[in-house]
Amino acid sequence: MFPNLKQAYNQLQFYRKALNSKGHGTHSPFVYTFITEVLNDDRHYYAYDEIHDLKKELLSYKTKILQNPKETSISELTKKALLDKYNRLLFRIVAYYNPKNILEIGCTSGITTSFLASPNKSTPVYSITPSETIANTAVNNIKTLALENVFITSLDANDKLREIIKQPFDLIFINQAIGDISQYLQLTSLIKEDAIVIFKDINKDLEIVKSWNMMKSIESTTISIDLFSLGIVFFKKEQLKKQHFAIRF
Repeated sequence: MFPNLKQAYNQLQFYRKALNSKGHGTHSPFVYTFITEVLNDDRHYYAYDEIHDLKKELLSYKTKILQNPKETSISELTKKALLDKYNRLLFRIVAYYNPKNILEIGCTSGITTSFLASPNKSTPVYSITPSETIANTAVNNIKTLALENVFITSLDANDKLREIIKQPFDLIFINQAIGDISQYLQLTSLIKEDAIVIFKDINKDLEIVKSWNMMKSIESTTISIDLFSLGIVFFKKEQLKKQHFAIRF
């Protein structure tokens, strides 16, 4: 991980070079629409409050649970969730693009999972975590929101995803830092045409930056968006020219 000072410097450099968040200077109609209709959608959706109340409650829980191989608390687990503005962006992406199914790789206390599942409660959301204890914790938390479209599975970290999941997905969210690109290249068979793949913490350290750059260069990716803490890749088959955008958010 970059030291805090280095991370702050990198973020400053990013904001100096990135496009503004209003869409000015964006020559891609698709990305301009993403900025104006999704990124800058400031409507307050009902689910925000419901999930916020759950998160506030979980942050007060000091109960210890086992997170292989160490102990943690539900409070600490919840703190690892995305910042609210990124969780709300995930909600808006799901609401706008209306994926038919969603895969989340890496699950904490279920907060981010809830944002993915709330826009359309008929859309199945499959979430995978290496820890059975975390899976059970997230399931219990999600039950309080009556989200019956969420299916959380624990699996050994050595298992291959394609041996567990037998279908391709419209939206995949990698809810953990992408330190090793090789394990994510396995996802190729899980990605539908015109799918969206979203990565967490793409600028966390040098190795992750390298992995993100490799992911952008994959032949089938056409549009990639860097929001500094999130990376979004669109697989749009009608897009003939590969394009990358860094956008302030």
